[in-house]
Amino acid sequence: MSKNHNDLTPHSNTEATTTNGQMLQLLHILDSAFPIGGYTHSFGMETFIQDEAITNEHELVEYLSSYLTNSVATGDALFVQEAYQRASQSELEQLIELDHRCHAFKITEEARKGSAMMGRQFIKTVTPLHNDAQFEAFRERLKQKQIDGHYPVVFGMYTSLLGVSIDVAVSTFLYSSMNSLITNAVRAIPLGQQAGVRTVHAMFPLISELTKTIQSQTIDDIANNALLIDISSMNHQFLRSRLFIS
Repeated sequence: MSKNHNDLTPHSNTEATTTNGQMLQLLHILDSAFPIGGYTHSFGMETFIQDEAITNEHELVEYLSSYLTNSVATGDALFVQEAYQRASQSELEQLIELDHRCHAFKITEEARKGSAMMGRQFIKTVTPLHNDAQFEAFRERLKQKQIDGHYPVVFGMYTSLLGVSIDVAVSTFLYSSMNSLITNAVRAIPLGQQAGVRTVHAMFPLISELTKTIQSQTIDDIANNALLIDISSMNHQFLRSRLFIS
């Protein structure tokens, strides 16, 4: 992809201001039609729904607040931030190590497979859009099965390539993680579309708050504080019927 316009040029400065051209490309990868398979994963939420622990809009908001605070913000979002920083410095070997660490951090099989599946599909989809040596080298390691290509790592790399600011990279990852679950919950509970819209809107203050918290942390602060969600992920494969892969 040609990068003749100044607002499409990647920046290594983590304080960079996100421009209009970069924002358009970011919106592209966040679109629900972007084919990475998010609509096929609930990451354990379906177990809660079938156990009737999530039956309405209020319970969904409570679940998502816990999911973002105790799972995504203390795990995947920190991998996004670290991958962004390593990619900005062209530290390929550190990105490889980070992908291995992300794989080890995910203690449930479905979570590991789901993250890697989305990451591989993301790489496949965006590769024709950019000519970037580091991204291509990472993809080559994936082809050689030296890495798993986890989605948070790939997302952090790609947002660094786009040149969006690091806070935008983190907040949009939090948004994407939340929004895909809401879309799936609307189908699975089921809820009306308006309830889904209200739930998305209710999450905005929390996403802003978590983004600020994450910026004060490093990859060494990763923690798993959502054991019940992990247990539901483990039990998901044993459900009698399933709408989602995870």
